[in-house]
Amino acid sequence: MRLQGDDLGYAQIIANQPNEKGIVPDVLRPGRYPINPYLEEIKQHDPVIIPAGYKGVVTLLSAPLPKNPNVPVSQEAGTRGVQAKTLDPGTYYINPYVKHVSLVDCRSQRFDLAKLEDMGFPSKDGFWVSLDGSIEFRVKPENAAEVFVIYNDSTNDDPQGERIDEEIRNKIIMPNARSFCRLLGSNKSGRDFIGGVTRKEFQQEFQNAMRKACEPLGVEIIQALITDIYPPQRIAEPVRKREVARQQLDQFKQQILQQQSEMKLAVEKELVLRSKQLVQADQEVVTMTVQAKREQEVAVTKANETLGVAGFKLEAAKDEAVAIVARGKANADVIVFQNEAEAAGWRESVTAFGGDGNAFARYILYRAIAPGYDNIMVNTADSPMMDVFKSLQENATPKQ
Repeated sequence: MRLQGDDLGYAQIIANQPNEKGIVPDVLRPGRYPINPYLEEIKQHDPVIIPAGYKGVVTLLSAPLPKNPNVPVSQEAGTRGVQAKTLDPGTYYINPYVKHVSLVDCRSQRFDLAKLEDMGFPSKDGFWVSLDGSIEFRVKPENAAEVFVIYNDSTNDDPQGERIDEEIRNKIIMPNARSFCRLLGSNKSGRDFIGGVTRKEFQQEFQNAMRKACEPLGVEIIQALITDIYPPQRIAEPVRKREVARQQLDQFKQQILQQQSEMKLAVEKELVLRSKQLVQADQEVVTMTVQAKREQEVAVTKANETLGVAGFKLEAAKDEAVAIVARGKANADVIVFQNEAEAAGWRESVTAFGGDGNAFARYILYRAIAPGYDNIMVNTADSPMMDVFKSLQENATPKQ
């Protein structure tokens, strides 16, 4: 703060010129500075710390007015009012007379619907239906400045503006949640909220409607759940029994389907096993066929070899038979020639006896037995032995 210089003009609180007296816009970082206490005065302020998950909304307190002041966020940089550009997490040294930084929590937050008020509504048939749920939301970081300006209230304002989440719950989330529950819930009967299908559809429609309603306002709905629905007790018990019966029916149907699936699986397993066995049998048949063909080929080869050897033996036997016949014929010819020669000799011998063969035969006989007799004694003249010698006398002279 400068203590000497020209006075500021009308409605001016910042000494922007070096010859003006008043608050200087610049700040001094931590350190040692030679200051004349009669010329300048130093006021210490804590730096602004923006934690992780937060955004710093900057408001210029001393700056020219924007051309259009009737907008939540100033679109012209350096003009008075809330700036569109926010500060990221970090430590900032800011002149509190020039700028004001408000923290906006952009982390996800969760709260219960029934914690603030009863979320009940009348059903289509006039029964009161109560429900409970939880909603998880967060301020979109790119819309933090606009959300802070529109929904912040002086009743919950503090130097840092950290309670904007309460205003978001009260001004954005709860009105939309009540509106959806009452509009959609009044179109359904009380018994519909007992069944699981209707509750699931209601839950999905609730989440979609909350996202659709809050996204344009700069609030992101991460999750919107209906945790409990309390239908009227007068119809809850019979409807619950019917629902239990329906669930049991579904369970029995599921069991039937499961058994059918198991039966189908067993059939498929048997078919696979049979196919495997058929393949194995086909492989065995192929193996046996190949083996039989090999054995047949080996047997045929051996038979052909045996046949060839037999043919060779047959040819050899034929040749040997021809040779034997030739040798026999030769031997026979020799014998014939010998017999013919011998016969020729006999014929010549018979011719010497005048062609009397009997005489020649007796000659041969006598010649053969003559050397065996030295003396012959006979006692009678009519002995058979003497007949032999008589015949010699009668035929002693050969025929001329």
